[in-house]
Amino acid sequence: MMKFLQKQTGHKNVSMIDGHLVLSLTELDDPIIWRMSLEEIGSAIFSIKNTKTKTSLILKKSDKTTEEIAVFKDRDMAAEILSSISDLLTQKKTSQNSGGNQTITTPKKEASKWFIALFLVIIIIALYYYLITLMPQRNNDSNPTPSTTSSAPSGGGTGQPIDADEFLRGL
Repeated sequence: MMKFLQKQTGHKNVSMIDGHLVLSLTELDDPIIWRMSLEEIGSAIFSIKNTKTKTSLILKKSDKTTEEIAVFKDRDMAAEILSSISDLLTQKKTSQNSGGNQTITTPKKEASKWFIALFLVIIIIALYYYLITLMPQRNNDSNPTPSTTSSAPSGGGTGQPIDADEFLRGL
């Protein structure tokens, strides 16, 4: 999954793992790995601060505090990291569902959803066929064969009314 996110952000140092933004800045003079929960980041602002001696990546939190995340040799590398963070967070915002749940669907979760759906369809089909076997069978013969041991008098045709006394004498 990490390779998938790295391909989409375009930078191998910025990734999203279990709802946390992770910056792996090991190429710097002072290498760091920075991690913060998306809930903690909230509506914070990432920015680049330039001074005469250094270029810093800064996190400005909503409570007006600032945190220096990393110091870069040049502005270009800081801008590249900032752009990757922006791409990742934008991608994350568009992939959130309407309930606000901030989870990334992994291929494993996606496969288990399809497995459950397929399993439920098979159960429904099996239940349908089981219920069909419980229903009584109707005899749909259009030409029923007459019984050879008929006790009815042969005087009338089929469907002709006969007297009950005549019928009972034949028994």
